[in-house]
Amino acid sequence: MAAWSNLRKNPGSRWPARSEVPTRLEPICQPNLQPSFKLQPAEKVFTVGSCFARNVEKHLARLGYNLPGREYVPKELNNLPLDGFMNKFTPQSMLNEFLWAFEPDEMPDSSETFLPQADGTVIDGQLMSKINVSPERAYERRQEITDTFRLSQDCRVVVFTLGLVEAWFDKKTGIYLNRALSQYNASLEPDRFELHVLSFEELYTATKRLMSILAKHGHPDLRILLTVSPVPLLATFTQKDVLSANTYSKSVLRTVAEHISYEFDQVDYFPSYESVTLSDRTLAWRDDLGHVRDDLVSVIVSNMAEAYARTKVTADVARKILPKNYTSVDGIKQLAAAPKPDGA
Repeated sequence: MAAWSNLRKNPGSRWPARSEVPTRLEPICQPNLQPSFKLQPAEKVFTVGSCFARNVEKHLARLGYNLPGREYVPKELNNLPLDGFMNKFTPQSMLNEFLWAFEPDEMPDSSETFLPQADGTVIDGQLMSKINVSPERAYERRQEITDTFRLSQDCRVVVFTLGLVEAWFDKKTGIYLNRALSQYNASLEPDRFELHVLSFEELYTATKRLMSILAKHGHPDLRILLTVSPVPLLATFTQKDVLSANTYSKSVLRTVAEHISYEFDQVDYFPSYESVTLSDRTLAWRDDLGHVRDDLVSVIVSNMAEAYARTKVTADVARKILPKNYTSVDGIKQLAAAPKPDGA
């Protein structure tokens, strides 16, 4: 039977024990990777997702890949940190951008989605930026962002990082916001918005639609890496403890990713979530316990590049940015032996 064959032949079929040397679980979790495609040196990669996606994007750039989505900087943020300007947190908000880019007839006019402020300016509810702009500039910027998402059709590889499941639904426009609703806008139009904790069916449907849009409009040899962000839900609008709310959020998104990766041949699930959350917390997390340490992200992305590329160029660049003496075979000895963060 295939099941027994899988058990015998799959190198990751059994939970690792401390008696194994090296262990794949402590101190740094290193899941076995089984790529179905290969990255080409310096090729274009489009990334979509939350702050962890921005970290992945940064390290892919350091490994020599071309990140066209990273090149867009709105003029309001010239010479300023982007601070997650293009972050996308739910499959629903990601879907909004790809519908505007490729099937705009299904979407409301973007000007209808702006959130008015007391001084006559507006905020784009699909962005993380807290910089108010005029309605005219918001519309212009929205077109720039749509043009940026259209660049994904020239990228053979697209990386999606699913983040959260709490989202504000705009009953006026029929779409979800990407950002948390402010108290000002909630009080200004109290009947316009509803908080939703998205279900598996809602998340799966939106993610499946995303994959279908890219399959239709994207690169002819499209390949997708689908991940779940390890960065937790930092605050919940529900009455639940944020620890429990986060567990639901990540569990249901991980389940969606599993179903999508089975259903679409061009989709690989990449276990960045497991790589972080199953690692030693003092090595994995910054002091806020909500964001991943940069050196661990570097290792995860370089492991991905090794598995999906295995080129000398990638290996040479990886050696420059990874901890000294690191090899994916021997484990992350240098990182594991590093001093713990302050207060750990």
